[in-house]
Amino acid sequence: MNLLLDDTALFRRENLVRHATKIREVARYVDDRMNTVLPSGFVLRQPDGLFRLIYMGTELQNGRSHVLTAVSTDGLAFTRDRGAAGRAGVRDPAASHQLLDDLPPNSEIVAVTEDPRALPSARYKMLVSIFLPDEQRVHCRLLVSPDTLHWHRVPTVQWHSRGAEPVGSCCYDSARQEWLIATRPDWGDRRIAGIRTRDWENFTPPRLWLTPDSLDGPLHEFYGMNIFSAGDLKLGLLLVYKPGNLTALAHKFHGGSITCELAYSYDGDAWQRTLRTPCVGEENTMFFPETVRQDERHWFIYGSAASVEHGNFAPRELCSAIKIYRTERNRLLALKTVPGSTGVLAFRECVWHGGTLSWNLRAARATAAVYDMTSDPVLIRSHEDCIPFSGDASDWTPVWRGHENCADWIGRLIVFELRLEDGEVWSVDGNYTLLRTTESFRFRRFGVLPSRTGF
Repeated sequence: MNLLLDDTALFRRENLVRHATKIREVARYVDDRMNTVLPSGFVLRQPDGLFRLIYMGTELQNGRSHVLTAVSTDGLAFTRDRGAAGRAGVRDPAASHQLLDDLPPNSEIVAVTEDPRALPSARYKMLVSIFLPDEQRVHCRLLVSPDTLHWHRVPTVQWHSRGAEPVGSCCYDSARQEWLIATRPDWGDRRIAGIRTRDWENFTPPRLWLTPDSLDGPLHEFYGMNIFSAGDLKLGLLLVYKPGNLTALAHKFHGGSITCELAYSYDGDAWQRTLRTPCVGEENTMFFPETVRQDERHWFIYGSAASVEHGNFAPRELCSAIKIYRTERNRLLALKTVPGSTGVLAFRECVWHGGTLSWNLRAARATAAVYDMTSDPVLIRSHEDCIPFSGDASDWTPVWRGHENCADWIGRLIVFELRLEDGEVWSVDGNYTLLRTTESFRFRRFGVLPSRTGF
């Protein structure tokens, strides 16, 4: 599967421009007693099928923060899990839906994830940052759970060698069979770094992934990044902080907004940015995406949203919510036709292994063609023979008159091409190996495929 985030996989691109897909809010959860402006919105699927929402709530009267929880049958409509505190064994809970004993002041949850490869007793992982003011540092600890309700700390684990506070996240890198943790390089260092672990016991030192550059606005900083997998590709929802005070000779903390942009990586180490425009939650003054949940048709983005500016994390009025956004699967950044013209898109050579080719697109009219490049280029499926498509589909499979399937492509070096009118295309999917220039030379001569994985 190829998402069309850049042109590295393309031979031809005509009359097509990139634009961000509008991601719409579909639900929200409001705790009518506490604000959720701290990083919140961690969602897990329980063994019994229910969805558990984990969030940090701040009391309006005194600013005290607690780890709270709600549940849902569909992942959209959440209600407080009353009685969770008793079932979880919380000491002196502030509310019946409290999930954990209170963390030390200014301590926070960094990430929560499910690890289906782990032992049942440690299937769910929670990464937390414990603030130690006397040491002027943060200790990064790991909690595990068998059921999302009962959590205990692993005393030997410190997952960040320097210690850093949120915002962070983690996802599985299937190519290297390792977990990736997106974090800050150090406490208060607003750049994006990465940590790898295979066993949740040994962790690499943080390695710098992303830092603001000369195309960013004045004094912009990276607050954090939520990372998740889209096949072998890694995607990131990058939080860009735009400080309100640009003149003080001090750290930038009071005032300003946080917007969310799209980033991506082919190998989980080298990260790139896309359009420098908000991709989700732009109607909020601050939006912190914490969970990206995927099903067969959609991506759901959960996070805490606030109408107050940065630095006001204990407001005396309700001004926040856990918001849920939804987009069609793999639809974040599209190539859209220039008005009044026909868009043309042709991929680099690939070796076909079987099955069907499908496009994720919307168009008034679309057709596809295929060229055999094994020796001299030969057109083996034409636009004229393709039955035109009109509409919106995440998996349009072209059909050509006179051909029942794509079996005659197997083992051949092919190029597939798309034409579309008044439309946009997000991705293409199929059982193929995309080749670069010299890789296609070697395949023609020796019939060998590249051995690299992950990018």
